[in-house]
Amino acid sequence: MRRVLLALIDESRESSYSDYAGAEQAYMAITNVSNDLLAAGTLQMSGELRRGMADLLKSLANDEKYKPDVFANQLLALRGVVAAQAR
Repeated sequence: MRRVLLALIDESRESSYSDYAGAEQAYMAITNVSNDLLAAGTLQMSGELRRGMADLLKSLANDEKYKPDVFANQLLALRGVVAAQAR
């Protein structure tokens, strides 16, 4: 499941979730997989993870102001948090 989560995050490098709808779907998928990992105890809810998820959600607050590069950068930061927990 962790590989699935990282793959969803990494997709931003290839598609950059250039449209709001795609980014919104990615956020929902990332949230669902993260919740499964948290429930299984294989991912820990750290302050960094909480902030990363909150930042992603905030970037989706207004579809008319959506900025793909901001979303992609936030995903990259989130990837670092998730990958660090795998060590």
